[in-house]
Order: sequence, then structure tokens, then C-alpha cells
Amino acid sequence: RQRSQWSCRIYSKTRPTKKEDTTATNKTQTSLAANRHHSRHVKRIRICIRGALPPKNNRRGMFKQTDKRRAECSVWRSAVCFLRWATIRNIEPDRVARRLGISASTLKNWMKRWRTDQFEITERGRPAERSKVELRNQLMSIFALMGPHIGLPTLREMMPDIPKNELIELMQRYRYAFKRKNAKLIYALRWQRPGAVWAIDHSRSESFAHSTAMCENTAKAD
Repeated sequence: RQRSQWSCRIYSKTRPTKKEDTTATNKTQTSLAANRHHSRHVKRIRICIRGALPPKNNRRGMFKQTDKRRAECSVWRSAVCFLRWATIRNIEPDRVARRLGISASTLKNWMKRWRTDQFEITERGRPAERSKVELRNQLMSIFALMGPHIGLPTLREMMPDIPKNELIELMQRYRYAFKRKNAKLIYALRWQRPGAVWAIDHSRSESFAHSTAMCENTAKAD
């Protein structure tokens, strides 16, 4: 009985109270929420930086606009989230727009678009026209016969049915693929410091001729 009472006393002293449990859980929840918020913020910044940089892909259409359109949608989504957070706290939309540095009508339009399609990424401008598969195959056969260094005027004369922008795009893509497929790695050794390597014997023609003459004389003497 004494041992059981003593163990119960120790357990009651070392066991945390309910307040300590709630504070610990609250701290863990706040830390997890802060980490999620930080990771989302870093992701938005990376998307915006990619949209500001020149496009890596020079293909026409949506391939070239993807990074910019994604950055725009990220900014619009953040503004709408801030507006919804402000409306819950009874803050006027005009004040939110002034805080963001935009007009109230623009903010309302963003809110309407969020309700319709939730900022789905769409292509801007006139859609890029694609030629028929037969014409594109003929162009690829011309590249295979004449090589990647064929010029644009020659291609326009040979393939008048394909638009100029599409010819430029296909020519750049074929040249890039040709370089990657036929690339060769060349190693070159250059001695930048004079006197670092011993000179090779008989490196000059005079010394080589002199040495051959000496060998012939010794052979005749023998």
C-alpha cells in the first residue's frame, strides 16, 4: 500500500495539467499554421519571379504565356483572399482597394471572376494557327535533306502555305533538337604557364635532322 501511494503521488506530480496540455497543443497548431503560411508565401513569390523573367520556351501560344498567366492568377487570388478576410472584419472594400493600390472596380471584377471560374489560366491574344500535319511533315523532310542551316527565305519559297511565325518556330525547334542530338564533347589541354612542362626532344626540324644524321654516321662506322 505504501508503494502504491508513493507511486500515485509521484505520478500526480509529474503528470501535466489540463492547462499545460492545451497550451502545448495551441503552440503546435500555431507553429504548423505559421509554417504553412510561410511556405505558401514563398511559393507565391517564386511564381511571381518566374512570371517577371523572360520565357524559357519560345513556342507560340500558351507555352510562352504560362508563367505570366500563372503569376497574374496568383496575385488576383491573394487580393481576393485579403478582401474576404476584410469583409469578415467589417472593413469596406474601398479601403481594401486603396490599401492594395488598385481601384474598387478592379477588385470587384476580380471577385466576380473568382466566383465564375476561380481564375482559370487562359490564353490571351489571337490563338496561334497550326498548319496541317502533312505540311509539317514535308517541312521536317526538307530539314532532314538540307540540314538545319537552311535559311528562312528559302523555306518561305519552298513552303508558302505555312505562316512565317510558324516557320521560325519550327526552324528554331529543329536546330535545338539537332544540336542536342549531335553534340560532341571535346577535351583540350593548354599550358598557360611557360616553363611548366619540359620541352620534348626533337621537337624542331633542325634537331631532328641533326639526330638522324648522327645515327646514320654511327651506323656507317659500325
